[in-house]
Amino acid sequence: MEAIELNEQEKKATTERIKSFFDEIEIYITNIEKSKLILPLAPINKIRNLFKPLNKKKSNDIFEIYKSDDIFSIISELAISKLSYDNLNEKIRNKEKDDKLKLFIFAGYLSQLLSEPELYELAESILSRIINPETYYALILLPKVEIDDSLKINGSCFLIKSQADIISNFWINDNEYESNKDAITIEKNKSYLLIKQAGYIFRGLFRGKPLSIDLIERKAKVILGLSLAQAILELSSKGLPFLEREKPQGDIVLFDRIRYDEYDDEGVKIGPREANGFLDDELREYKSGEYVFRYLEKYRLPEDYADLINLLSISKSDTEPHHKFKRIGGADIEKVPKSEKDRSPMDILKDKFNVITNILDSDDEYAEAIKAASEWYFEGASTENETFKLVKYVIALESLLGDPKKEDRIKDRLSDRCAYLLGISQKERAKVKETFEAIYEIRSKIIHRRRTRLEEEDIQLLKEAKKLLEKVITKEIQLYNQTSSHKVGSDSNDK
Repeated sequence: MEAIELNEQEKKATTERIKSFFDEIEIYITNIEKSKLILPLAPINKIRNLFKPLNKKKSNDIFEIYKSDDIFSIISELAISKLSYDNLNEKIRNKEKDDKLKLFIFAGYLSQLLSEPELYELAESILSRIINPETYYALILLPKVEIDDSLKINGSCFLIKSQADIISNFWINDNEYESNKDAITIEKNKSYLLIKQAGYIFRGLFRGKPLSIDLIERKAKVILGLSLAQAILELSSKGLPFLEREKPQGDIVLFDRIRYDEYDDEGVKIGPREANGFLDDELREYKSGEYVFRYLEKYRLPEDYADLINLLSISKSDTEPHHKFKRIGGADIEKVPKSEKDRSPMDILKDKFNVITNILDSDDEYAEAIKAASEWYFEGASTENETFKLVKYVIALESLLGDPKKEDRIKDRLSDRCAYLLGISQKERAKVKETFEAIYEIRSKIIHRRRTRLEEEDIQLLKEAKKLLEKVITKEIQLYNQTSSHKVGSDSNDK
């Protein structure tokens, strides 16, 4: 992500507001000199007020990649770098004896502990860090996905095969991360989803889950949901998910990118490593070959997400070259052109991903509706609870077919739109409408607490809901790619 642009007046005014906020940041230090910890505390609910005077777009740009907690983590990290534990400890040595029994001792407000120039410089540094977000790279192992080579899905997502040229891009500092080396081994010749995300990850003692991780999770769900709905991926086994937990996989392994110079055995610098392969070619924001991915830490994916990811594989029917004859209605009627027959599985796979690239790269409301539906599709596919599964599939359908401005007669509107979107003949439309209404009726009973679980006769409707959702997502992608003016779920689909 590029820097969030503020003019000089906006920068100055925001810097002043950040500096004023220092009056409310309490600084504590540990009462155990060996630990030498500094702990800032502040009213997190006031963080958004620092950016409210900016215009709506610029304020939204900030909070699209940061939580308030993330911004306070930036403030804390930079404030701690300006403070000295020994100096703070010296100032409070004469405190009451009672204070010496506490684990943390109040050292003062941040505005009291630095000089005026230091406070202003700190506020400027904080704003600069916020409007120039860090870039992180997340690896998610797809253990049963087999590909011949790496490919680019879009500007922030890649499907990579961990061959030698890929593994050479990833670096673990042996001294700093010794205890983590075994846990983050990049397995050779395995497939990984690599996701690029702007934001901020605080690596201190006190931290929550940053928004960057939520956004990485969402990108993964959207890509995998779209890939399942489009039959790019499929479930490789009908086995129960818990059978896969003997070797648990499901970590988001996080890296940043740093300059890396090579040294010989005697410690003499011999220059940056040479440019080497797919990632150096694709990630052109850095000079090729001069940067590597440095391991930061890992986050565990929710168990139900990991269970589904463990079962994913490439859909063979869509990546294997076609048979000698095309088959229509069971009859061999047309010879496949040699150019099509000889295409490699990777070429076919790239074409499949190209269909969804336009959706992933767009942020208009129609593309966002398709992405939301794909995310709910993934949520439904990953849950074992059949009741929740059906509800999530219907939410996905509503996100595509619904109109938030028209809530009246919602079942009729949704079923009509679905029928006209998918049905060609009047008979087909009537069948789609009937199926949708039956599915929606169960959904309503569940939501309004008249049903808590699916009955045996409802299981077929759950399967129909999944098929219907896949068809609607596929159709909406086709329509979106045909024209950028297409409106998802609009009245234009009614006729």
